[in-house]
Amino acid sequence: MTSQQLASMIVRRTTWKTLSQLPMADANALCASINQALQVWFEKANATHTALQQSAQLHTSGQYEVSVTTGSTAVAFTAPPPWLSTGIGSTLQISGDGRWNRLMSAGTLLHPYAGASGTAMMTLYHDCAPLGSDTISVCSHVKILRSSSEIDLPNWEIPTWWLWEGNNHRTGSPDRYQVEPLNPGCNSTPFFVLRVWPMPVADVTLAYRLARHFSLTLADLQTARALPVPEDVASGILLPIALDRAAGQALLARDTDFKRVAEDSAAAVARISPRTMAPTTDVQWMGTCYGF
Repeated sequence: MTSQQLASMIVRRTTWKTLSQLPMADANALCASINQALQVWFEKANATHTALQQSAQLHTSGQYEVSVTTGSTAVAFTAPPPWLSTGIGSTLQISGDGRWNRLMSAGTLLHPYAGASGTAMMTLYHDCAPLGSDTISVCSHVKILRSSSEIDLPNWEIPTWWLWEGNNHRTGSPDRYQVEPLNPGCNSTPFFVLRVWPMPVADVTLAYRLARHFSLTLADLQTARALPVPEDVASGILLPIALDRAAGQALLARDTDFKRVAEDSAAAVARISPRTMAPTTDVQWMGTCYGF
C-alpha cells in the first residue's frame, strides 16, 4: 500500500472525501495522524531503526511580557527566554485569558488569544523537548539525570486529549512522558515532541535514545510512496490507529461512530506482535543537555 492510498482511505471518513479538497491545516493533521500510527507500529513491533542517544534540558517555568491581539494566534515576546527554540510545543497561560494554550512557534499560539489586545504576561512551562518530524519513537526509558542518580520515567498511557480537556495541568517533578505529534498549522510539517508530566517548575535534564525512521511529509499524501509495512499491516493496523488519531484532531465526519473507531484502534494495537528485525544501530552521542 502507498502513502496516498492510505491517506485517501482516511479522507473518505472526513467531511472532505478527497485529498484534493483538504485545506492545508487538515492535511497537516492527516499527516500527523498517519505518522502517529506508524510510531505505534514501530514501537510495538520492534521494527528496525537507527537509535541516537539524545539529551534535552527543560528549564524552569517563568513569566514573560508579550504582545497579543484579541482573536489572533500571533504573539510577540518583549524579551524571549534564551531556550525558546527548544521550547516549541510548551504549555502556557497568558493573563487576561483563562485558557491553557501552547506555543507552536516562536511567534504563534495554538489557540487564538481571548483576552484584550495589548501587553500581557505569559507563564511559560518548558514541559516538552522537540524531536523532529522524522521521529518514530523514543526507544528506551527516558531518564531524569541528577548529579548522583538517574530516575526512569514510564511511558505515558493517558490520552493527550484527557489531560488537555480535563485541565489537569499539574506542576512538580515529572514522573512520566509521552511522544506526541504537534500540528503547527498551514504550510508547516507536523513534528513530534517528548512531553513530560507534571509540568516542571525547576530545571530538568532528560536522557533517552531516539528512533528515527520512516515518516511521511505533506508531499507524500499526494504521491505513491510505498509504506514500510506489509499490505495487511497497512489496512488492518495502521488504518484503524490512524483513524483514531484523526478523530482526536477533529478530522472525521460528525456522524462517525467514535466509540467504534476507538475500539477498532485498541484491537489493532493488541494485534501487533514483535517481529524479528535487524539489530539497533548505535551511533555517536547527539545533542547536549541544552538541547539539540
